[in-house]
Amino acid sequence: MKISYFLLLLIFATLKVAGQTKADSIPFIAYWATGDSYNFTITKIQQQWQEDEPIKNVSTSFQATFTVLDSSDTGYRIKWAYDIDLSQFTNSDDSTANLIKGIAKDKVMEVTYKTDEVGQFVEIENLEEIKNRTLSIYSIISKNLEKSGKMSSEQTGKILQALNKIFSSKELVEQMVAKDILLFHLPFGNAYPIADTLHYEDEFSNPFGNTALRADVQVYVKAASRDDNYCTIVQTSALNPEDAKTYFTNLFTQLGVNDKEMDEMIKTSTLHITDNKHLEYWYDPGVPYFVESNRQSILRTGNKKVKNVDITRIQYND
Repeated sequence: MKISYFLLLLIFATLKVAGQTKADSIPFIAYWATGDSYNFTITKIQQQWQEDEPIKNVSTSFQATFTVLDSSDTGYRIKWAYDIDLSQFTNSDDSTANLIKGIAKDKVMEVTYKTDEVGQFVEIENLEEIKNRTLSIYSIISKNLEKSGKMSSEQTGKILQALNKIFSSKELVEQMVAKDILLFHLPFGNAYPIADTLHYEDEFSNPFGNTALRADVQVYVKAASRDDNYCTIVQTSALNPEDAKTYFTNLFTQLGVNDKEMDEMIKTSTLHITDNKHLEYWYDPGVPYFVESNRQSILRTGNKKVKNVDITRIQYND
């Protein structure tokens, strides 16, 4: 799926030589300049059902600003700044929520990162700064929770241990902190044929094992306007059915299920994961107008069924 910068240049050169007025594919290359800045509204929706009964429906929104700090022949440096109320993401009572607001009100979360020359995400630069800021906020909150008797020192200690584990892994931090950024940069470095549907194999992360889960992917251009340099791309991903067994084997192993019980549980368990992405971009200069990622997972174990839906939307602020 990924194609090199030089191949993209070759595509453009071929189109010019052939004298075509209508290209048959849309290559995504970033055309940003130092100082370019765009504002977006990020919306997160989490929904859950048990036995088809809704038990969770939470929606949060916040603002984000994308700013080009530097551009060169080898890539870009970007600042992604969140204006966010961290208390939205907790199940805290009013007093704790107000405490979080007070602590974090002047701590705008900023992520600085690099991309390559075509706009593909490369790495976060300020991981240590993000780690220290997050742990500092949590340390103040945990002391207050312990003092008020809302949490024990053992409970806050376990959370701190988990946070340190997350921040010890570059990949986990990127998935946690840069999830929106990775979605923003998803199409860059790819070329999308206008008349055909792409089929390829990708991966879903496996939270219970070291082996990633295969995903069967289809991508197509739903609409394109050469006059406006605007296009709509649809991408659908589905968990490879054969890898559902791998998921359950890893899960039940971590739960300490013996081999005999595991075989029986796997026979009565199913997992379906679909990830649908709707991407609307001005592909020149490379700015999204509306992006939505909708991941749905349905887990059945025996006669129990749990369904989760996670939606992320990035909306350009006019």
